[in-house]
Amino acid sequence: MKGITLIIILFIAFTSVSFAQNSGIHLEEDNGDVTLKLEADTDDNNEDDNPRIEFIHDGGYGNSSIGLNIFENGNDNGLFFANNTSARGGIFFATNETPTGWENSIVRMTISNSGNIGVGTQSPNAKIQVNDGDIYIEDIDKGVIMRSPNGQCWRMTVSNSGNPVFTSLVCP
Repeated sequence: MKGITLIIILFIAFTSVSFAQNSGIHLEEDNGDVTLKLEADTDDNNEDDNPRIEFIHDGGYGNSSIGLNIFENGNDNGLFFANNTSARGGIFFATNETPTGWENSIVRMTISNSGNIGVGTQSPNAKIQVNDGDIYIEDIDKGVIMRSPNGQCWRMTVSNSGNPVFTSLVCP
């Protein structure tokens, strides 16, 4: 609690800070950017001290977290986004082209609770699903790699006449 108190005092010294019952913390700076820093420690000795933000849902369930190495699996300094819910679980990325508030953002990409990735869809039905768009591969030497039933891998590219070209390669 000492660290939190010190941080709040430092924010008050340089930033406008307000607390409202049942709403959270508001940080505001009149002359520039505001930075909220979460630092686990400053000694750089014990790398098991990793900062994170935990989101506790109604009922006390710790459903989501953002942090460094939150799974303590030896991937030091890996940034993790974790979500574990039963209803409409997943991670959603939303943007908008007009500055009308984050509430008006549109979900552009989803990682579903089953691990499927959707671009342009909130409910992907395959490992990667693209809705209402193209997949563009600019590098002419790259393409789509597929494994045939016999275990051989093939890269599909396209010829100058638009025909598919399959090249055998070592599977990744």
